[in-house]
Amino acid sequence: MASQYALSFSLPDEFPGILKAFSQEILNAINMEKSCGFASSDIYGFAAKYFAQMAAKKAAENSSVLTKEELDAMARQLFAAADTNESGSLDESELRAILTELASALGFTKKKDIDFVVKSVMDVADLDSNGLISYEEFLPIATDIVQTIYTKTMETKTMNERNWKS
Repeated sequence: MASQYALSFSLPDEFPGILKAFSQEILNAINMEKSCGFASSDIYGFAAKYFAQMAAKKAAENSSVLTKEELDAMARQLFAAADTNESGSLDESELRAILTELASALGFTKKKDIDFVVKSVMDVADLDSNGLISYEEFLPIATDIVQTIYTKTMETKTMNERNWKS
């Protein structure tokens, strides 16, 4: 028998999937804590962080995505700024300089991490194996870098706006 004082509400269709994913994350966190030897954690803090990240990701997905033209223009600017000797291609030192500058926006700051990224980018982008990255070789990677930074910036902006409102 339903109470006349009970609130009536409906759940969004996505709720079961969200609850399932959240429950899996809790179990993963608990298993990680047990294997690492940590004490019990703050479930409320974990939930707040989890849902804040989820909301930021959703907001970033819903925010205006850069167009191909905008990505190309930003990649061209990035390439021009990195090509300090104006040779029309980037050598490893020029690539290192631009990636070092962008490192904090990409979420890494340690020299060994930057070295790894520079080597990885050189290995992937230098299609003709001449030790230089032309603009055509650089464009796909630059597009990914610009999109990643833009997404992180939008997530941070969304998180900051939410923090100011609360």
